[in-house]
Amino acid sequence: MSELEKLQRASAALEAQRHILGDDVVDAALAPMQEKINSLQEQETVGDPKLKIVSVLFTDVTGSTQISQHLDPEDMLEVMDGAMKRLGSVIERHGGRVIKYLGDGLMALFGDTVTREDDAMQAVRAGLEILREAESYGLNIEQTWGLADLMFASESIPAR
Repeated sequence: MSELEKLQRASAALEAQRHILGDDVVDAALAPMQEKINSLQEQETVGDPKLKIVSVLFTDVTGSTQISQHLDPEDMLEVMDGAMKRLGSVIERHGGRVIKYLGDGLMALFGDTVTREDDAMQAVRAGLEILREAESYGLNIEQTWGLADLMFASESIPAR
């Protein structure tokens, strides 16, 4: 029997004696025991990795280097922040999760926390919507700052 199992049994036995020992005694005894149980469960989770099938979407803002040469740093930050917020919301709408921002791009996963049958399809749909969003946002940048050529490059890697 593992240490975790022993602690869980002891905790259950102590809990069963609550009516005899009283709440104060049981709560005082259970607090450190529960901390140890939680710690052992975390170690067990970390030590036992699970393999999952996920779909990965990478996207990158192309033309950002050229645009940065024509904008103040504050304006460039506003442009990129707006782009990343738009990309993130598209990804979230399709059930994905941004896991890393990579300079002027990002990486997102579909199926890492909640797995659905259509995760790969949702990653592809998000990529296609990002391309449409890029066109719209590029026009917005052109109108606001008089700059063109801001585009997004997306690539989805479906689950295998």
